[in-house]
Amino acid sequence: DDFLKQRISALIYHYKHEISKVGTLPIDEKRSPVTLRIYSHLTNFPSRILQFVVINKKAVVQLDLRTSQFLVFANLLNVYIKDGEQHLLSLFNHNRNKTYLKRLINVLKQHRTQLPQVAVDISDRYSGITSSCDVTNFINDVFFKDFYTVVQQELGLDDRLIAKHALFKLLFKKTNRPDELLNKLALLYPIVINIIAEFKKTDKKKTADTEYDTHESNFSVFLQCIEAEIFVD
Repeated sequence: DDFLKQRISALIYHYKHEISKVGTLPIDEKRSPVTLRIYSHLTNFPSRILQFVVINKKAVVQLDLRTSQFLVFANLLNVYIKDGEQHLLSLFNHNRNKTYLKRLINVLKQHRTQLPQVAVDISDRYSGITSSCDVTNFINDVFFKDFYTVVQQELGLDDRLIAKHALFKLLFKKTNRPDELLNKLALLYPIVINIIAEFKKTDKKKTADTEYDTHESNFSVFLQCIEAEIFVD
């Protein structure tokens, strides 16, 4: 509360400054080379402010796909199981995404014997409902249910938002250090969590002078890039 009170005046100044750009500066859209997302001074506005921005006599509307990054990941797994690696690679054009996908495919090959033989039919909510494979259960839970609520109930959490925070920690955490909530998630979806952990293992590359970490293991940025190519391109 104290932090927010101190920040209020600064935030009011910041948002007034951003609002002053509307109608005076052109909307300059730039694409991030890291996430492939498009940014402008409109994209940084809180959704509550967007409704007061009018373009061509129409208010700006923000659309948000619920649990989008987990939906993207579940779909990548399902397409790989259904149609194989070449078909999965053929769906994307950005070299950055192809690099990420090849990494994912290598991890999936290591777990080949643990993956289900049959993909989920995403047009049929009862597809794979009797499966004992946690990969199939994960795909079903993401596609046909509110995934955050599923995790909240399964982990016995008090609030859906806590479940969302736990899942975002899974996405953004850069290390595989032990974590109580993630350990509970691992009991719920052991193969899926293992696949993510393998993907996130840091690779080292050497130059003549130094050794550095590659960025190919950033799981969250990987999903953001895939998401951006789907929605933007």
